[in-house]
Amino acid sequence: MPGLSVALHDGNGRVTRLLTCLILIRDGYFPFSVKRKERDKYLDTLSQADANNVQPFVDYISSGQIRAMESALNKVKKTEHETLDSIVDALKDRLKDKDAIKQESINVRRDEINNIIREYTKQQKGLLQKKLGFDIHFQSGGNTNSQWSITHQMGIYATKFDYFMKRTMPYEWFRLVGQQRFMITLFTHHFGQTDDIIAIGGVLETAIKEGTHIGKNTRKSKYGDFNIIPLEEAPLNLSLLVDNINEIAKKDIQDHVDRLILVGMTGIVAEV
Repeated sequence: MPGLSVALHDGNGRVTRLLTCLILIRDGYFPFSVKRKERDKYLDTLSQADANNVQPFVDYISSGQIRAMESALNKVKKTEHETLDSIVDALKDRLKDKDAIKQESINVRRDEINNIIREYTKQQKGLLQKKLGFDIHFQSGGNTNSQWSITHQMGIYATKFDYFMKRTMPYEWFRLVGQQRFMITLFTHHFGQTDDIIAIGGVLETAIKEGTHIGKNTRKSKYGDFNIIPLEEAPLNLSLLVDNINEIAKKDIQDHVDRLILVGMTGIVAEV
């Protein structure tokens, strides 16, 4: 930030303002401009920024953005809003359009995260199968084809870590099955009261045999009874409003899947 006020006077001021515009436009904001009557105020905020007090400059940029937004919202012919009802309808339409764009972005990001988990879990299935020396089966699905009360299992995990799971929102699950004796089920579901956070967690299921411990949560199937044990690994929460899943985020997801599977395998050793 030092040197901003000097740049304005030496010809680099135009470059500085163009770079500021570029940063704002890149992040979805309005371009930056300095009105003639605000020149002195602008210079004063730059001088303060040079003295390591950047807040006045940030406030100046923010006030410009607010004015630009208000101007954009007001660029509607008055004849379109002759009554209160027409104004309310216009506002509802705009909010509806913004909600639709937001929901589309959420759906894209959620699918991207689920695809990363699905492909990586398949890779880990092959490695486990080779190391264990017996077949490991991979299964997956969503809320359109759920098996074995998956929402109940997700609820057990959410209760373990004391958070609210939105059962009405889409979810997916990914399962590793070993000789019908154990199952590690990973899943994604919406976290909290909003729609734009997704959680990644999992449970372990182990067959209950005569003389073995019966846990608090069980499930009956054609293969016998199973204990349902939430994995001792806190959920990884991800925002669905990001522009894309970069390599760092992808690595975080894969590392979390590794930890969940490791915890699950440790539990299998203790239970089987």
